[in-house]
Amino acid sequence: MRLESYKITSYKEWIDIGCTDETSLYSRNIEEVLQYLMEASKALNTCWDLDAEIAPLLKLLGEEKCKKLAETNKCFSRPFTVFYIPSKLLSISPVYSKEQFNLYQLKQYFPDEKEPGELAGIKAKGNQVLEVLAGMGIYPEKLTSPVAIYEQSVMGHLDLSSIKGISKEAAYYAWQCSGKLWIEAFQLGYWE
Repeated sequence: MRLESYKITSYKEWIDIGCTDETSLYSRNIEEVLQYLMEASKALNTCWDLDAEIAPLLKLLGEEKCKKLAETNKCFSRPFTVFYIPSKLLSISPVYSKEQFNLYQLKQYFPDEKEPGELAGIKAKGNQVLEVLAGMGIYPEKLTSPVAIYEQSVMGHLDLSSIKGISKEAAYYAWQCSGKLWIEAFQLGYWE
């Protein structure tokens, strides 16, 4: 999957978005900004520090929509839906489509390192994450978190039984093997 990196800065009421695909946008219209980001929906889109990068975008959304986003992680800016998980993911999708632009934070994969600075450095870090994962035979479609990658690439392919798939007798024996609650202890530190 193609990887792109973004850097978003603001100048008063204006937003400047730079991308490693050598496109950029300078605007103060939120609909124009969201439409520009939607054009890159097919790539794996990254930035270094998601919270810092989207601060100018949130300023354009306005106070009311930001409050809604803080309360529910979701808001609407016609004709788009904006979904945000702090320090993990910003997702933008048209209300009328299943297409999505997802922007992931790379800083979570390099907690002890400083921001590379240039867009090319950020993209190199993203490619480094993908190379390491490819070395383990994992090819993610999203970079929300290491757990999400594991869930998608490993857990999603396992055939695990559920409680509905086992007999009553097996469930009874499993229950018999389970431990008791700590509040059921006869005496703290007492074993027979």
